[in-house]
Amino acid sequence: MGAGRWRLSPVFDVNPAPDRNPHLETAIIESGAHDRSILLALEACEFFEIADENARQMIRERARRISDLWREALRQVGVSGALARQYEPAFINDQTDLANNV
Repeated sequence: MGAGRWRLSPVFDVNPAPDRNPHLETAIIESGAHDRSILLALEACEFFEIADENARQMIRERARRISDLWREALRQVGVSGALARQYEPAFINDQTDLANNV
């Protein structure tokens, strides 16, 4: 927190795992579900003092950026072809569709 306000920290230690159960290692909110869920993220926005519309905009922007750039990011580290396609479910899934339309 800075100046009495929450702010998002940079993302770290995030690894796409297309073959894993869509389960998060940490919950978004205390005593919350550990499911990968855009709707849970929206529910948590009030706790972090983020207005609903701002949260929706952040979610849409991040989802679009990830959708647009994940293939290139993998290519830059030498992952392409069939191996890159195996990672697609980690980036393009039902939560992606929801995030793009919140």
